[in-house]
Amino acid sequence: MDMKLTPDDLKVPAPKFYKGPFDMTQDERFKVLKLLDARPFAFDEKLPPEIHLDQSEAIRVIQAFERGRQGKLRAKHMLDLKKKAIEAARSEESKDEKGMTNRAAFIIQRL
Repeated sequence: MDMKLTPDDLKVPAPKFYKGPFDMTQDERFKVLKLLDARPFAFDEKLPPEIHLDQSEAIRVIQAFERGRQGKLRAKHMLDLKKKAIEAARSEESKDEKGMTNRAAFIIQRL
């Protein structure tokens, strides 16, 4: 709340290579984890000791994460603008008879 982050900002997406069937057995999951050089976390394990940073290091870490968050937001905004521009161009093409002919030719060639 203090950082004014939404749940979407905090969501960690699944890697694209891991978005396969989710009916894997536990053994298959452990094989994937071993392949990725990861290990499952057991709840009875002790957490690693806390890392204590001095103020300047903490500020650098926070600034790096904030720059990354803003970069993601900017990239998403630019993608939305690009999509809107493409839609506007398509709507202009559909108004023009020559544009409709070109669009139809493009679709036929693609198929």
